[in-house]
Amino acid sequence: MAMSKNPLEKYAKLYDYLKNFSVYEERNIAREIGVPSPTTKTKNENIDYIVNICAGLKEPSPRSNKGAPTKSLLVDKKWLEDIRSLTDQIREKETYRESDSDERIHVSDSGHTLRFGYGSDLASGYLDSDPASGKFCLVYNRKGSIFSDISVPKNLVALHDLRRGDKVSGYLRDNADGGELAQVESVNSLLPEEVRSRRRFEEFTPCFANEIVRLGKKEPPLRALDILSPLGKGQRVLISGPASSGKSYLIKQMVSSLTQGDANLDVIVLLLAARPEEVTAFRKIVRHGELLFTAFDMPERVQMQVATLAFEHAKRQSEYGRDVILFVDGMTDLVNAFSERARTNENGERWFSSVEAKRFYALARNFEENGSLTIVASMRTDEEDARIQNIYKELKSAANKELRLSLSLREKRIFPPVDFARSRSYNDDALLSEAELDCMARVKKSLVDDGALAEFYRTLAETDDDQEFLLRFAAQE
Repeated sequence: MAMSKNPLEKYAKLYDYLKNFSVYEERNIAREIGVPSPTTKTKNENIDYIVNICAGLKEPSPRSNKGAPTKSLLVDKKWLEDIRSLTDQIREKETYRESDSDERIHVSDSGHTLRFGYGSDLASGYLDSDPASGKFCLVYNRKGSIFSDISVPKNLVALHDLRRGDKVSGYLRDNADGGELAQVESVNSLLPEEVRSRRRFEEFTPCFANEIVRLGKKEPPLRALDILSPLGKGQRVLISGPASSGKSYLIKQMVSSLTQGDANLDVIVLLLAARPEEVTAFRKIVRHGELLFTAFDMPERVQMQVATLAFEHAKRQSEYGRDVILFVDGMTDLVNAFSERARTNENGERWFSSVEAKRFYALARNFEENGSLTIVASMRTDEEDARIQNIYKELKSAANKELRLSLSLREKRIFPPVDFARSRSYNDDALLSEAELDCMARVKKSLVDDGALAEFYRTLAETDDDQEFLLRFAAQE
């Protein structure tokens, strides 16, 4: 991994300028800049504090007249003007970037922390908080688990208006408990000053989906969905079916298509209780997106934390007015992860409240102002567990699109194995033209059996795009 220089190294000219003053002049400058109790500090400590204030890493303290008197009570205004000028010149040249690692932060043992206050290592992780202590930390996903050994000072959280789920990159300093974030370089790939004025997710006005997300541009078999069950920005999509009916494979194809295509879409994939080979398969297709996952042997606490961070991060991205699609494979495992919050009914049976699952699912929405958050989640329907069946019914009623998969179609290698007769979708008239809606209705009416669906897929494959298919279909009248 390429290492980035410590940001305070950019202030070397300011360090050198300040060293030219006597210890007494230094104290008076420090008092004017806002260094607390400058007479109790050495010259180098005052210089370090002044530079940190100029770099925005420390807040200036209110001026106090307490402390031992200094030999000179005056500070040459030119000195302060020079300091401001040097600081402005350095800040104009500052550049920000994300960490090179998308899986974990890098912590060096070089010990190069003395001259510039902290080390030269760039850390990247998702902001999280501990409800019990109120402390903030950066967490990162690694090997199917979660690590949170980097603390984030509350003053940095307040200064940059950081929120849970923000992907933060910055530089570290050592402390007794490990690493501590010292300077924020970027937030969700943007400059810190660009995120301070963003609106909150709850302030946006939700509305019905009114723009289609084309899936078949890069994955031709998915053109069937564009024609018969179009995906709209801001929808809550449920992919349901028995085990081995192709739910994960369909999600892989959808992710593959979207991460190759529209650069204006932010794709986030959440894998819960995943097998190692499944993670590897998704890594290969998530080219321009984010992948968060947990291993199948991780405890429920880890599953819950990663799931919560994924949903919170999706909210954070959509707050910039971007179109975000979060894929959850699968929702059944999320229900199981939250099962420790289950309650016991009068018959001694343990039931999981549907509130948690619906709370996550309800986050999907289109915004009147700009942007959207789409959630595409998969869930098994052959579970004998009554609580899983109950959650499925609740999510089905909350979804505005359901794709029901057929084990029979999967066994016949008909892809996508969608039972369009049992699938449903709302508000398609806001996504398709009159000609497309007419085509949808006529095609669905003709799909009387699996053979008819296979024939439709073959006809679709013979055309280069949806427009050509519509023209051919219209000519058959």
